[in-house]
Amino acid sequence: LFGNMIIILLKSIICFPSKGANSDFATSFKNVFIFYCLSFDVNKELIAQKNIQNDLLRKKDSLESEFKRHVALREQYAEDWKRTNAETIGENDTICPTCHRELENADEIRERYEETKKQRLDNIIASGNFEKSEIDRCKAEIEQTEKKIQEQGKKVSELQIEYDSLNNRIDGM
Repeated sequence: LFGNMIIILLKSIICFPSKGANSDFATSFKNVFIFYCLSFDVNKELIAQKNIQNDLLRKKDSLESEFKRHVALREQYAEDWKRTNAETIGENDTICPTCHRELENADEIRERYEETKKQRLDNIIASGNFEKSEIDRCKAEIEQTEKKIQEQGKKVSELQIEYDSLNNRIDGM
């Protein structure tokens, strides 16, 4: 409503200019009003671009947290692999607890143990590889986001300069 009233006032000044001192006032008012409108529009765009920049900074922080989480998980999988790989079948697993002789199916027990161990190692490797791919994805996204942040920073700086310049012109009128 207030904006519409100013527009109507401005139109009346533009369409029906007065002579003499009122004409100078009208011209001065028009100039201030025009620069004020430009300043308002630039400020509105500046705020929007700063919001985009802040969103990008939050995205980068989130990606960096995600990156650290994937690195920690990958390190955990590496430790799990070392621990699992070092495991061996126990002597008691192939010995009869009653007579203390080797079980008849001791070779089969060893084969099943090694097969199970291999499956666990393969699962750990697959999980580690997944984390590696997530680490690479996060790195790439962080790099892209950093570039966008730099570009956005330039836009914000340019708009800030423009906004300050317009306000200085308004103050000088």
